[in-house]
Amino acid sequence: MYVIPFNCKPTPLKLELDGYNSTSVENLPAIHDEPYAPSEPNLTAWALLHYQMGDRKNAEKYWSDVGRKSYQELKESAKANDEMKTAAVSATTGGKDNEAKAAALTTLIRKRLRNVFDDEVSEAERQKYIKDLPKDRRRTAVEVFRSGLGTADEMNVVFAAMAQQAGIEARPVAVPSRSDYNFHPNVISDDYFLRNIDMAVKVGDTWKLFDVSTKLLPPGMISWREEGMFSLLTDPKAPSFIRTPLSPPEASAEVRKAQLALNADGALEGDVQEAYSGHRAEDSRGELLKASAAQREDWLRNRVTRMFPDAEVTNIKIENVDDSAQDLKASYHLVAPRYAQVTGKRILLQSNPFRRSQGSPFSAATRRHPIEFPYGWKEVDQFNIKLPAGWVVDSPDSPGSLKFGEPGSYDIKMALQKENGLVMTREFTFGSKGMLYFDAKGYPTLKKVFDEVQSRDRHSLSLKATE
Repeated sequence: MYVIPFNCKPTPLKLELDGYNSTSVENLPAIHDEPYAPSEPNLTAWALLHYQMGDRKNAEKYWSDVGRKSYQELKESAKANDEMKTAAVSATTGGKDNEAKAAALTTLIRKRLRNVFDDEVSEAERQKYIKDLPKDRRRTAVEVFRSGLGTADEMNVVFAAMAQQAGIEARPVAVPSRSDYNFHPNVISDDYFLRNIDMAVKVGDTWKLFDVSTKLLPPGMISWREEGMFSLLTDPKAPSFIRTPLSPPEASAEVRKAQLALNADGALEGDVQEAYSGHRAEDSRGELLKASAAQREDWLRNRVTRMFPDAEVTNIKIENVDDSAQDLKASYHLVAPRYAQVTGKRILLQSNPFRRSQGSPFSAATRRHPIEFPYGWKEVDQFNIKLPAGWVVDSPDSPGSLKFGEPGSYDIKMALQKENGLVMTREFTFGSKGMLYFDAKGYPTLKKVFDEVQSRDRHSLSLKATE
């Protein structure tokens, strides 16, 4: 029995009279919840208790053995038949490079295979899957492909088999999860933390990771939980660790465009279009995928009315919920009564209708834990607000842009046009250059940035009557 402690110092194992071993930990601090804190295994006290085979003092040899074994296991399972070969060649014909071909294969396999743990799989299907599993080996890619059902790892084995038929070099990568422990191979020699299998495809001189099982993400994106992690690239001779890349903010964008008109009674009305990509789209797809058409409309209506209480939301259209290769899109017609405050010959309105109620995630004055954002993102708002006849902006001013160094930027442009009224573009980018982790001592600066963004998003303008 071995004990690997995390964030604590347990007593040495002690053999008790009943034959069991015991250990204990004292003076454990209470768990303190804070927004955007690292996962609990990285903060709280816990220990991994397990039986261990073999000597792990030589970390390099241990990981080399694990990597070679994983590669060999895939090689034995990744056999394709004629049907798979024909499908692979057909799907990848015309692909400009291995990355494009791998994306086409990912799309094909996602259509042909279901994850055995998906909600859409019935319990009867799941039990049959378990009953039909071979007793002494893993299922081959052919068996998985024929069944149409498999685990996430099995789906990726099918990908490897079909990639080989399309002339693409692919091999498994053992990947940890940020939701577990922030694994580093020089600190821990135990493949317990490398429980996920992705596939690496050779693109030029680099390896690009694909995970067929992440159906809510575009082909070529892996879960944010696996981004930025030390992962074991398997090889028959010399396995090595690579660092999985962090997706740039532009890959997880939220774009909103609107043509609006402000009425003299303070009501705001017009048409709105929204588009979400990458991890931003994944967050919403997870809620929408199993919902009916009516439930999807309610989901969007509830989101809008949280921004505009008592709003009327009609002509709702939601697209690409089931197609992660495309941006998730939504459009609707908005009527928001009492958006602006009318006081005699003045109308007061906040210049950004869609961000005015968006608060800062950091309200506490102090911080105990580090800050770790799941992924970088970008927000883009482009809209026109046509002003009511007989009203003009009194002393127009812009909240101005905000520069806060390498993590990102906040850019805003406002203009008054005779025909279109108020024209505004806002872009907020965060997480550039992989800057998602911040020590607790940097919290005051980070809080100041988000507080300033909130303040500028709530910038107000005053209209005065010309008559």
